[in-house]
Amino acid sequence: VERLGDNPRLHVWLAVTEGLILQSEHSYRPALESLERARELSERTFGVAHFDSLVCNNDIVVCLYEAGLLDRTLERARSQRPVVDKALGEHHPMMGVLFYYEGESLNGLGRYAEAEPAFRQALAIWRDAGSDGRFLTYGLTGLGKALLGEGRVHDAIAVLEDAATLQTRPDLETHEIAETHFTLARALSSQPGARSRSIRLAKQARVETGDNDPKQASEIDAWLAAALARR
Repeated sequence: VERLGDNPRLHVWLAVTEGLILQSEHSYRPALESLERARELSERTFGVAHFDSLVCNNDIVVCLYEAGLLDRTLERARSQRPVVDKALGEHHPMMGVLFYYEGESLNGLGRYAEAEPAFRQALAIWRDAGSDGRFLTYGLTGLGKALLGEGRVHDAIAVLEDAATLQTRPDLETHEIAETHFTLARALSSQPGARSRSIRLAKQARVETGDNDPKQASEIDAWLAAALARR
């Protein structure tokens, strides 16, 4: 990059790449520092509404969420929405990503009634835009978790069954599918005649999770242990 001269865009991309690599290694603090550096340079050079700046902010939202900083994720996603709306329009798929992470953060904070409309908005945007089915599985799974948290078990099951159907796609990673299967297992566990399927789905989710998500693996193990003890 240095040999190519003073090219701010290359420096932005380099900082983003560094941040994403650190994020993949779960080194969230230095990852956020790199992503914030990229954002600052992009906004200073090109403006807050430039596409590179918008992407930098979206990357920061994702990193904050993966780091477990839910309040900061929620604040960042909400504050970024008006910027994306002005630059790209309220129906752009990037707006769907912001609504999605708003919903995920609210789910994580136990604010399920607030999470539900965020997921519905994300899904509406992605459907209207013809977005990849992978996005729909994310949104449907998040919505199912919100409905389950609200105690609307039958509604949650219907949504999660839809998500599971979409997840027959060959390009999805197994650990991405696992969250849907585990959430569906939890929803089915209280339904008469569905306990056996519930446990099968949870076991399947555990295999799919593998070592990719230690937190989710621990949650599934604990849930299975409790479910099997009740049999």
